[in-house]
Amino acid sequence: RDFDRAWAAAAPYASYGARQRWIRAVRDLTADWPVTDGPVRWRQGEVTVCWEALAPRD
Repeated sequence: RDFDRAWAAAAPYASYGARQRWIRAVRDLTADWPVTDGPVRWRQGEVTVCWEALAPRD
């Protein structure tokens, strides 16, 4: 859901292309999620989130 919201918020960047919209959405996502790497990887369509943020809780 968070990424869907970031994608929708990045809609104005669609006029610059899908890649620019994607990068902006991931950049917005970093405000709430521990996204690793940076724009170089994001341009390739790759996003990595730290496992601790996704791991099941005991």
